[in-house]
Amino acid sequence: MARALDFVSATVQAGGKVLFVGTKRQAQESIQQEATRSSMPYVNHRWLGGTLTNWRTIRLRIDHLRTLEARRDAGEFDLLTKKEALMLNREIEKLNARLGGLRGMDQLPSIVFIIDVKNEETAIKEADRM
Repeated sequence: MARALDFVSATVQAGGKVLFVGTKRQAQESIQQEATRSSMPYVNHRWLGGTLTNWRTIRLRIDHLRTLEARRDAGEFDLLTKKEALMLNREIEKLNARLGGLRGMDQLPSIVFIIDVKNEETAIKEADRM
C-alpha cells in the first residue's frame, strides 16, 4: 500500500496524470468528486472501447464537444431552428456524459486507477496494451 502511494505521489509530482475509472453505480459519484477535487480526468459512466488505444479519435470528439459548447454559449443556437438546436443540445449532453470527465486530459495518462477490476475488463486490457 505504501509503495503504491509513493508511486502515485511521485508520478503526480513529476506532472503525470492519473485517470480514475469507476462505472459501478456505487462508485460513480465518488469517482467524479475525488477526480474533480484533485483536478484529474475520470470515467464514471460507460468505458468507451478505444479510449486509450484510439486516443486521437477520442481527442477529436472532446474538441467537438468544446466547439459545440462554445457555439451554444456564444448564442449561435438561438439562430437555428428549434429542432436543430434541440438536436445539438442532446449531442452535447451525450458527449458530456461519456467524455466530460476526460476534458482536461491532453495526453494519455501516466496511471490508470480502476475501482472494480472485474467490471472494467476492457479498461484493464487497454491500459495493459498501452
